[in-house]
Amino acid sequence: MKTDKQRIEQLLEMQEHPERFTDQQIRQAFADDPELKVMMEQLAFAKRTLKNEEVQRANPSVDDEWEKFVAAHKKQPRVLLLKRLSKIAAIFIGIVFFAGATIAALHHAKDKSEQAAENTAQATSHRPQATSPVKSDTASLEPTVFDKATLEKIVQDIAAAHHAGVEIRNAKARELRLHFVWKREDSLLRVVERLNNFEAVNIAVEDNKIIVK
Repeated sequence: MKTDKQRIEQLLEMQEHPERFTDQQIRQAFADDPELKVMMEQLAFAKRTLKNEEVQRANPSVDDEWEKFVAAHKKQPRVLLLKRLSKIAAIFIGIVFFAGATIAALHHAKDKSEQAAENTAQATSHRPQATSPVKSDTASLEPTVFDKATLEKIVQDIAAAHHAGVEIRNAKARELRLHFVWKREDSLLRVVERLNNFEAVNIAVEDNKIIVK
């Protein structure tokens, strides 16, 4: 008859080297020795218990951890515990306040940007259209050359380009013939100034009118 030690050695061999035993041999061993079967069941139960304990240690229960935390902090003075809790609450409130301030600042910046864009659009729509200075009635700025043209003709063409009137007070000056290059980009006063360089010419501009004296 087998001793417990022999049975244990046989069970360990079955578990470590199952390839050495057929299913028929295992069933026959249990049938011949009922105590071997009982030990096998006890060993299986012990393994399951050990495995469950390992799993619990690897995955601790939240309730168990909380109880440990409470038990550990019960040993501390109440004042110290309150200070720690107050510190944690202050940190949480600070985070919430900072997040709220950041969101408010982003909204404010967005509103200011939209308002600035709207003001710019309104200012652009109400801005008067720039008008180009009157230089001539034609788009060309090519100089006009008067070759032996009468002073009356020269003055009339220049006045028409600058939308000015003409008044000739000196009849003799009307028939003066000149060779004059009119630069269309020049202002009316500049053109009159150049005409006055001729010895027999005396012209002035008054109330948007060219007056030949």
